[in-house]
Amino acid sequence: VAVAAVAAAATAATAGSDGSGSDGAFGGAGFEMAIPRSVVAWTSEEPSSKAFEKSREPPPASKQMADVWGLSLSDLLASPTGAAMLTDFLRLEFSDENVRFVEAVERLKRAPMTEMPRLCRHICTQFVERNSPHEINIDAVMREATLKILQDGPNYTMFDECQRAVFFLINKGSYARFLKSEQVLALEPAAEEWNKRFTDRIAAVVHSKEKEEKRSGTS
Repeated sequence: VAVAAVAAAATAATAGSDGSGSDGAFGGAGFEMAIPRSVVAWTSEEPSSKAFEKSREPPPASKQMADVWGLSLSDLLASPTGAAMLTDFLRLEFSDENVRFVEAVERLKRAPMTEMPRLCRHICTQFVERNSPHEINIDAVMREATLKILQDGPNYTMFDECQRAVFFLINKGSYARFLKSEQVLALEPAAEEWNKRFTDRIAAVVHSKEKEEKRSGTS
């Protein structure tokens, strides 16, 4: 399975469960999917990830890595290793089309304008149309509205509502089951060279959340 880092998943993915290619591997209260906010935990592209600058290679799966995945679905999907394991897990649940769809949409958002119409058509024929090879579970109104946008004129944001719905489904059920799965619970501790990076990542996320809470309290 080809797995790209999903850099624009929701930061509030675990805030609440009621808020709402080859194609490989992706919510909360009010479902403010920070689809605009990148969470690139494994590539050092965000300021809080300086500890990862020494290597852009994804580390091997480990118990410490699973602790990072447990911070939010966003952190899981930002990890190529985690996204690959989640895709395999969802395949066992016969729902890997969800993570494949979200990744395809993220690739679309990074594609040049000249490629955008073709990729939009590809996503529709593979995931959105009824009886498509990897049909996602969205309601009929959302499905028809998305296909109408394709007909009227495709654009980079035409799948945002579908992506929110699918992300919500993953976050509501499969995410928690994955974290408790045998594959994750059986992971061994990380090598010492990676341990500090995981610790720094968790500390950075906690610090960021504390800052956001302070800003919310003063606004």
